[in-house]
Amino acid sequence: MNDEARSAGASADGQPRSLSDQIVKALAEGRNKRVRKLVPRMHPAKIAALLERLSPAQRLALWQQIGDPLEQRVLGHLSAELRPTLMRETGDDTEHAVDEDAGKPSTAEQAGTRSELQALMDALDAGKLKRVGKLLHRMHPAKVAGLLEALPPTARSQAWSMVETERAGRVLSFLHDEISTALAQELDLDDLIAAVQPLELDDLVDLIQALPAELGSRLVLATTGARREQLESMLSYPEESAGGLMNADAIEVRAEVKAGTVLRYLRLLESLPPQTDMLMVVDRKGQYQGALRLSALVTASLDTPVAELMHTE
Repeated sequence: MNDEARSAGASADGQPRSLSDQIVKALAEGRNKRVRKLVPRMHPAKIAALLERLSPAQRLALWQQIGDPLEQRVLGHLSAELRPTLMRETGDDTEHAVDEDAGKPSTAEQAGTRSELQALMDALDAGKLKRVGKLLHRMHPAKVAGLLEALPPTARSQAWSMVETERAGRVLSFLHDEISTALAQELDLDDLIAAVQPLELDDLVDLIQALPAELGSRLVLATTGARREQLESMLSYPEESAGGLMNADAIEVRAEVKAGTVLRYLRLLESLPPQTDMLMVVDRKGQYQGALRLSALVTASLDTPVAELMHTE
């Protein structure tokens, strides 16, 4: 039994009966990531048959979501009348849109950003979503985030739909909270879960705290093992407290220990975690008590207990 046959049959909640129906429904809802997930499960001949019977607008929308490896296989099953039309849509001038000034000295980073933004907007206006995907794929997630924030909401959602799921989490981590929250909620739950798994815990905590409680809880429940325990521990601190802002790799010390002892311990370490500016003070059970800033530690008398140097929030 093939994938389409396995997907057949009406579900209790009225979901479409077949892969073709699911794809058409996802297209109508603008859920491009879902379309890209469903399309590879169909035989190229069936994709071609679906393209043949769609309206011109639907056909173009679906064609924009068919990746390069599958594209040539689908073309081989299309009618002689339709094949040239879609082959023209395949023509991609992304390289020229982005690199037309390659080799010329850059006058400013801002000018480059404007050029990339214009190329992105031109592709969106032309409905060239494949080109949008290729433009974004070549950029660092931070650059993608900056361009998304520069777009109006409708165009932003279209561009976001072309960001690969495996990169979406990193892009979210560079966005401002309001936009990050809105775009995260545009993802299917399974895509959002997959997208955030590679994130550093600090970034994941920030995202969960910005999301609606129910959705944030789903992300916590989807995390397992020691990572889940550490995530729950970090989320238990108030968002703006020292504990909530503490890096996941923070070094733990006890309140009764003296400053000199802590300094000797730090010298034994080969290196400190990145961006370490404070140490986490915990009790014997490992419960957070406060934070010890390195600036306070290195200027204190060696006999001063950590309890006198730490601060709580």
